[in-house]
Amino acid sequence: MRYRVWLQKSGLSVGLCVSLVLFLGAASCPSGEQPGISGELAIADGNTLLVVDVANREVLHRITRYQEVEDLAYQSDGQRLAVAVCAGDRVVQLETTDYSEQGDAMTAASCPWDLTYSHDGRSLAATLPSRINDDPMAAMTGKLKIIGDNPWDQVIGRPLPALAYRPGDRELAIATPQGLRILAPAEGYRQLAAVPELDAVSLAYTTDGSRLLAGTANGLVVLDAAAGYAEHTTDGKGTVSRVVVDPTGRWLALVGRRQVSIRRAPDLVEVKTLTTTAVTDADFAPDGSGLAVAEADGQVRLFRAPRWHELSPIAAKRPRAVAFRPGGGTRIPVLFVHGHLRDSGSTWFESSRRTYSVVDALAVNPQLPIDAFFLELPTHVKAVPNRSISDDALDVLAAIEGGADSQGRLQVGILNLSAYQEAGKVAIVASSQGAVSSRYYIKDHMGTRHGGPVTVSEFVLLAAPNHGIGAGLTRIMCGRLDEPDRARRQLCGGRTKADQDDCGQCSPMPPEFTTNQHGDSDFFTELNGRPLSATCSGTNDPREAPHSRGNTNPEGVLYVNLYAGSPPDTVVGGDTQSRDCVGRRLARLLAADVANRVVNDVPLPIHGNFPHHWRTICLALRTVEKHDAPSDNPAEQLRACQSLVRPPSG
Repeated sequence: MRYRVWLQKSGLSVGLCVSLVLFLGAASCPSGEQPGISGELAIADGNTLLVVDVANREVLHRITRYQEVEDLAYQSDGQRLAVAVCAGDRVVQLETTDYSEQGDAMTAASCPWDLTYSHDGRSLAATLPSRINDDPMAAMTGKLKIIGDNPWDQVIGRPLPALAYRPGDRELAIATPQGLRILAPAEGYRQLAAVPELDAVSLAYTTDGSRLLAGTANGLVVLDAAAGYAEHTTDGKGTVSRVVVDPTGRWLALVGRRQVSIRRAPDLVEVKTLTTTAVTDADFAPDGSGLAVAEADGQVRLFRAPRWHELSPIAAKRPRAVAFRPGGGTRIPVLFVHGHLRDSGSTWFESSRRTYSVVDALAVNPQLPIDAFFLELPTHVKAVPNRSISDDALDVLAAIEGGADSQGRLQVGILNLSAYQEAGKVAIVASSQGAVSSRYYIKDHMGTRHGGPVTVSEFVLLAAPNHGIGAGLTRIMCGRLDEPDRARRQLCGGRTKADQDDCGQCSPMPPEFTTNQHGDSDFFTELNGRPLSATCSGTNDPREAPHSRGNTNPEGVLYVNLYAGSPPDTVVGGDTQSRDCVGRRLARLLAADVANRVVNDVPLPIHGNFPHHWRTICLALRTVEKHDAPSDNPAEQLRACQSLVRPPSG
């Protein structure tokens, strides 16, 4: 991989710094020193189609046989590029080894409107101006034409400005003069849903298929694709001419007339506004490391994640569209599950002066082949009276295997996406309560909808309350007798805080919550397969790590349990049970096949900062990347972390 050389105050180039890290195991690059963007970028530049190596700005292909190149779309495996050509009114497909033409795919009565490949790459869909029976005297209308699997050629009306396949390819959204229509390709394009008044000019689904993002003249409209396309939110900040989704699942870009708004994918929080002039198009690099923005005045600007600093642009004459060629290779889907109080944005995206974020670490280490999926669960800053941790487990099930979640919303499921079907497994990185709900999924639900016994490759638990919580300086400690939040009652084992420290020596037992529902006091007994008092002996039991990988089950789940050592985590405990006579404060997972690893020197507050600590982040990412547990030797752990670029903090 080649990187453009950028001189820093230290006098070292980023390329040199990254090379030292990757090949010599040197210390991490200083914060802010990052590699450039790599990959092949196709640029529709007036009457020229350029393919540029972004890392060094080398033009790999210059195709001049087309006039007025208007739009571009790569096949998911990068083997073909579909090109909308206005001079000649057609859509052609090019084979990307030498960008030779594979023949006219489609013809139109005027300049094509939009085009896209299905996610499995087996269909090409386009919206085309047309005339009835190709009669040149007939009035202009528009049609949706699809070639490949489930071919179709249907007049719908004009204009037809946008279309998008939902991940999984079972639904196709199209913007029509009558509003949004959702069609079922495998069912003769039967209409599944409609949003009559939505006047969309651009469409894109999130990577998990749960939301459809519609750009309109008045802003962004977010539709809940899992709940019949009910309107979820509206963000009225002016025209959104194009919605771009980062293929690695982390970012979104909303393209306006003179600015591009970069958002966090889970919660749409804006992280950067790029001011520009006459934007025509944008696209994310396939590894999520950056964004290319085409400007009509003659350049393609490049911005580097995660702080979106601008790099030197690519010269062009009048770029109309840009598209990164998919990187290919095996990608690892990872489901990130947040905890009790903090949502996915604050858990995985945010950092402070002393801490880091998982998303920033992925951005500055594009060599990690990780695609991120962020499960958004209800947070419990305020009480969620009847929400059980088992409900969260149903949401984990739906996110991984598809089907109904705890609210009856129909999710696609990561393992139903074409990119991950062959591997058939997903990794989980879960923080705090999220680790408990994920373990509940593995124990009670794993494989029930996917047809296989094991759907999880690696399960990394971060500061998990594996046996509950019982004391500590925390807002969710078990001090309120009439605790209204059911998940909090379950985390406390159905009992209030104990005043005695000696494990198994409660005299008397702490009282049960007066608000307990059936199963609250037995939650951990059912999850772990034995009573909480069993933690007092510290003996292992395989029931605490169901379906774990070991000598007798090499295809099982690899459990890596990371927790704070010194200073200790006052919320979930540490290596041995302490400060709770019920036996609730033990972060160590008591099963022989679990890789329990202590992480030290986490800044205060320990529990809240644990998923933001650099050692935690790098060990979690290395586990997923290597499909192996990190060493329990601190020196070996340090070497594993030094081979990754440390992201900027703050």
